[in-house]
Amino acid sequence: MSGRIWAPNVRLPVFMWQVKDDWLINNPSDGQGTFDALGSTDKELHWIEGTTKHCEDGYHWFGRHPEKALAYLARYMG
Repeated sequence: MSGRIWAPNVRLPVFMWQVKDDWLINNPSDGQGTFDALGSTDKELHWIEGTTKHCEDGYHWFGRHPEKALAYLARYMG
């Protein structure tokens, strides 16, 4: 199931990260298509490059490199 189906209904700010060369899905086109379909006017997409491992490097990206996502969230919290 693709998140692109519901993406137009998302109107909240979105910070999205994706493994650019993910071996499991057709990135970068799938990730970019979902990002482009988001209904939000405030959105940012970060591509994780140099890997094909969505689980090892994609899911753990925030824990390893929280600065970019936290800076984005800081604009809306507190």
